Amino acid sequence: MIVSLNEIQNLIYRSGLAVKLPAGVAKENSFVAVRMFREGFGSLNVFVKAFNSLRKTLSVNFDVVKASEGNFVPMINKRRLSSLLVSSSVCDLLTLFEENDKKKIIVKKIDEPLILFFHILQLSKKLNRDFKVSFFLQNNETNFLISTYEGIYYLKENLFEEIDADKITIENFTKQNLSSDFNGLNKGNIDFFLEDEVWLYFSKFSDSLLVEDSIKSRIHNAGSGLNDND
Repeated sequence: MIVSLNEIQNLIYRSGLAVKLPAGVAKENSFVAVRMFREGFGSLNVFVKAFNSLRKTLSVNFDVVKASEGNFVPMINKRRLSSLLVSSSVCDLLTLFEENDKKKIIVKKIDEPLILFFHILQLSKKLNRDFKVSFFLQNNETNFLISTYEGIYYLKENLFEEIDADKITIENFTKQNLSSDFNGLNKGNIDFFLEDEVWLYFSKFSDSLLVEDSIKSRIHNAGSGLNDND
């Protein structure tokens, strides 16, 4: 089905609120969904998988103590790290990096790496900075450069359709390091086509925020602060 960018943002934001994401985190994820949809890399089905994983507690929040050291790991062993919860915090830490900083942020066992990647892409635009994101899986490494103006560059192979990683590292990147080995990606979702099943999945959560007007609901202030633009 053909949808607008505003519809996508509204749908993901309200769905995030419905599954108890903090309002700011839900909003950031809605912006990222729009960016991913507009760029046309992969499917928004990654958000379906991320929401399912969080709802079933297969994915959890991060260990706060280790995160303060730049190491994001699940707070519960044998669980995945929720990309919906951790991505905004990773970006918050990246904003504290100086441009010549050599430090790296490490993210382990995240459920949907592509969501984190597009959060960083949004941050790159906001800060006018470039970051290299390296994905490690079974001893193979694929490096992505996020470039504010020149677009997205990748090294070795394009894994946007089925990207996975046991560990991800994020660090500053300077254009002087950009070699001919990096290939540019240039893609756009001109038709703004969304799979019906993805729309129906998130419509269910979004609609759950709508509360029938009644004396009881007004007493409990149900739905306060929400309107058609939320």
